[in-house]
Amino acid sequence: MAVVPEPVAGTYKGLAVRIGLTARNVAEDLQVGAGDLGAAQPLFGLALALEAASVGDKLLLVGFGSGCDALVLEVTTAPPGGTAARTSLATGAALGDYVRFLSLTGSPRSRLGPAGGRQSRRSRRRVLASRVTAAT
Repeated sequence: MAVVPEPVAGTYKGLAVRIGLTARNVAEDLQVGAGDLGAAQPLFGLALALEAASVGDKLLLVGFGSGCDALVLEVTTAPPGGTAARTSLATGAALGDYVRFLSLTGSPRSRLGPAGGRQSRRSRRRVLASRVTAAT
């Protein structure tokens, strides 16, 4: 089995053909079920692969970032039981509120109201002037 996140669909298939790999890429299931998980994608994919692995299976784990890391792991004992990763993928809650998503990611910073929630210096002066006039 392989866990090769694909920023561009079909990357793994093209590479696999060129170098003779026949292993199924479980990262494809992950991409379809959850989208791009960023840095967590290879590790979540590894959890999915281990849930389906048997003793003697070899796993190709690849991670991209500021470079590329590739590990070949061999399953030497039966992985602990459970299907937590597969269950999470199948029943995960979709985040449907885009504003909530932006607040969780912090990008772009949310700016509510006119002028992005900020007042120009001129409008602040007008507000302060009107307060001073009203107080006198």
